[in-house]
Amino acid sequence: MDIQDPPNAQLVYTWTGVTNSHNIFQSDGYLYVVGADGDDLHILDLSNPARLVKVGGWTREYLHDVYVRGDYAYGCGIKSSTMYIIDISDKTNPTTVTGWTYSGKAHSCWLTEDGNFLITADEMTGGHIKIWDISDFSNINMVSEWMADDGLPASVHNVFVRDDYIYASHYVLGLQVIDISDPYNPVTAGYYDTYPDSSGLYEGAWGTYPFTESCYAYVSDISNGLFVVHFEGCTFMKGDVNSDGILNIYDVIKIINFMLGIGPLPTEEQAWAADLNNDTVIDVFDIVLLVDIILGQGGRMDQSKISLTKAK
Repeated sequence: MDIQDPPNAQLVYTWTGVTNSHNIFQSDGYLYVVGADGDDLHILDLSNPARLVKVGGWTREYLHDVYVRGDYAYGCGIKSSTMYIIDISDKTNPTTVTGWTYSGKAHSCWLTEDGNFLITADEMTGGHIKIWDISDFSNINMVSEWMADDGLPASVHNVFVRDDYIYASHYVLGLQVIDISDPYNPVTAGYYDTYPDSSGLYEGAWGTYPFTESCYAYVSDISNGLFVVHFEGCTFMKGDVNSDGILNIYDVIKIINFMLGIGPLPTEEQAWAADLNNDTVIDVFDIVLLVDIILGQGGRMDQSKISLTKAK
């Protein structure tokens, strides 16, 4: 869809490489399609978004969801409850790095911002969140689990990570926000119950999106519609690439490293924070703006500290 003029969005192309799919994930100029026929992971080149081109695929088992960062895709084999780490550095020939099967039902996953821990969510009765140390692909271990404290035999659905928090759409338990500043000891930081009725299993909060400049999180509830919430732990400001609340030379160095391709690729938040002039490119102009802010404002900008609350 061409959405440059949102009220007059136009369909420009339909890719017919599959007849059905469960989910998609976009990263670094490629689209990843899972839960489809044919390959269990389809990789499409987005160089020309109006004419998608398949460049590669991965086949092993049905993947329900996938998360991609840098050279790796993290795939959820829900039927066998197996997590896969797939090397996608060569998009034409993805290869399996490792996989592990565990007791549960691997539905969705997300990485912590440092890339050292993988968060998984099990979609099942009693399904909950697990945190895995993946800093060494040859020695992956679960370091903690988190379950909602109201005792219902509920199921978690999707998980997303922003800063030191997991934002989980937790079906009948609504939005759950979990503090993972210590991944070995996750604790509830806040919640909003979009589904006051406690009956059912796959009812209520179906998805959430916390990656907004405003620090609003959007929660979609199957039965009750769309909710917009604020969470007091959310902070976000332009230029603060390392998320320490201060604008200084360390942020400048991070932007230079992004430009030169040194170290890991920026996360979505880091890319937004580094693009100070909002032209979708991280370049020297962003550095100039950041230096001006540091010199002119003492390195601090307004931050959003907001409470968790419903806004219709």
